Amino acid sequence: MAPAAVTIYNAQQAKRNMDLRYKTQERKPKYSVRDIVRISKTKGTFEKGYEANWSEEVFKIIKVLKHRKPPVYELEDLNGEFIDGIFYEEELTVIEKDLTNTEYKIDKIIKSSGEGKKKKYFVSWVGYPSKFNSWIPAKDIKKI
Repeated sequence: MAPAAVTIYNAQQAKRNMDLRYKTQERKPKYSVRDIVRISKTKGTFEKGYEANWSEEVFKIIKVLKHRKPPVYELEDLNGEFIDGIFYEEELTVIEKDLTNTEYKIDKIIKSSGEGKKKKYFVSWVGYPSKFNSWIPAKDIKKI
């Protein structure tokens, strides 16, 4: 129906036509609260590479904003600190692994302490900020 053809008598029909034309399907969010995800790394416009495009650090979804179109997510790191900003589904990927039995890569050993069986290392982890640096027993470190 052309806009010029709309009158008082067929206004309801014109409104229904417009509603049907612009009606969008509501879809369920892809991820749910407490899912463990990684964030996509941003690359430059012409940057290429074979390295992974996902962060090493993992995050937990704490809130799904369903009222937004498309749905967006709020995250926190594994220490429970809120991550500033919101993230779209395309920027996240869920990981299916047990975090308690996972082996993580060490970036560098910062300090050492103790001797023999009590030897410990203060290490920084690959892909994690310095707030995650921690002391680990020397027996738990594996050489690759």
